[in-house]
Amino acid sequence: MTRRLSILCLVALALIGCKEQQLTYSSNAKLSLSADSVLFDTIFTAAGSSTQQVMIYNRNSNAIRISRVWWQKNDGQGHCFFANLDGENNINNLRDIDINGGDSLYLFLRAEIDPYNNDAHPIESDTLWLECNGTRTPLYVEAYGMDVERIRTDSGSTIYPNGLRLTAAKPYLIYDTLWIAGKLTIEPGATLYMHKNAHIIAYGNVDAQGTPDKRIRIMGDRTDKLFPKVPYRVASGQWGGIYLFRLDSMPNPLSTSYRLANIDILSGTVGLFCHSNTPENKPKLYLRNARIHNMAEYGVVMENTNAEILNTEVSNCASYGLYMAGGKHIVEHTSVANYFGYPYTTINIHNVNREDVAGVYILATSYDMDESVSTLRNCIATGAVTPALVVDSIPESGFQGQITGCYLQCDTLPAEWASQNVYAQKNDTVFKNTYYLYNEYNYYDFHLYDNSPARRIGLPLSSLQLDGRNKDLDGLDRDPEYPDAGCYVYPQ
Repeated sequence: MTRRLSILCLVALALIGCKEQQLTYSSNAKLSLSADSVLFDTIFTAAGSSTQQVMIYNRNSNAIRISRVWWQKNDGQGHCFFANLDGENNINNLRDIDINGGDSLYLFLRAEIDPYNNDAHPIESDTLWLECNGTRTPLYVEAYGMDVERIRTDSGSTIYPNGLRLTAAKPYLIYDTLWIAGKLTIEPGATLYMHKNAHIIAYGNVDAQGTPDKRIRIMGDRTDKLFPKVPYRVASGQWGGIYLFRLDSMPNPLSTSYRLANIDILSGTVGLFCHSNTPENKPKLYLRNARIHNMAEYGVVMENTNAEILNTEVSNCASYGLYMAGGKHIVEHTSVANYFGYPYTTINIHNVNREDVAGVYILATSYDMDESVSTLRNCIATGAVTPALVVDSIPESGFQGQITGCYLQCDTLPAEWASQNVYAQKNDTVFKNTYYLYNEYNYYDFHLYDNSPARRIGLPLSSLQLDGRNKDLDGLDRDPEYPDAGCYVYPQ
């Protein structure tokens, strides 16, 4: 008897649930949208956008009917917005769509802008109208288009045996890994948007020297949002990396050089990886006024590579920020600040975890690398991991480099090769901001804090070696006698 009663109750509930709701045609019964507008930030021409979603709610107790849906600009010529509602792509054919009381529908939107034959960045806009019970509800849609030069093949790689020149005429959207056997030239003002897993691999000389007002930018190609208030550009690992190889098997000149200046390399996997397979013919890296930020692995790696690095920020790398193994290195007025990931972000924006390694690592001697003679002057090495600087030399007295005038988060270094440094204390505040606060959108800022212990601790500029040391990464003048350590001057 109990079983029969239970079955009857279930049947009754099913009948109630299947009962068709009564439509209301009251003008007071209206639609609600989860957003009144949709913005597609930057869309590369002919590439298309990601898909955005808007919810259409019926907050009434009875069912309502969307009698008509249409785009305001319905001329059929060059329309760049596309919508899907209730499984229908041809939005202008939609009629009489019912939504039960308390129910909702998904509306999906995307944009695609036709290529333009000039450098204009057009803004496209339209309005999607939904009519219900005589009331028209608008959804405003806008997209910002950017005309780009695309590099893409079916194989996913492009080989340039005689070199490659990238200009500033248009931004580049690079889907492929670029293999360059000759000279790589990147002109001032050039912008490279790199697709997922795209790399730059160069086997010859590199000339990528921007100017203060025409910086070179290399970053990921995702211009949409990771979360509603979080742009993809703050997530690491958006593209591959830049690899500069000097191999004896390649027809390289003996004096291979990599000249990079006024350049931003952002949110990839590897910033710069410089390697020579023999210690006899080392390439030389000239890196000035650069910002290498937010890498899922390394910032700058130098293996059997000589280097001059000045006015450079290397920040937030999941592994080593600055790795030196073989070669003569002069690093002046450079900030290595590794505050990657938790707890320095209040939202998880990375797909890798931070490694427990130093931000600056110097391998003084190795079986397969030449000796490292590394000189750091007026630099900053700090971050989430202590020590932030490691000199791997056994015995310690075997290290032939010099570290002076720096702010260092590590134990006191041997006096025979380290002097006039300031060592981190527990409550030091070095930079303006070492956190990404999601709700406030307060992003990392490695300019010096008001009372930063890195202020006025550097060696006089006359005792430094590299040209350009009188100005910082922002172009501000340094105090010639008591300069601040790191790449930024605290503005007076």
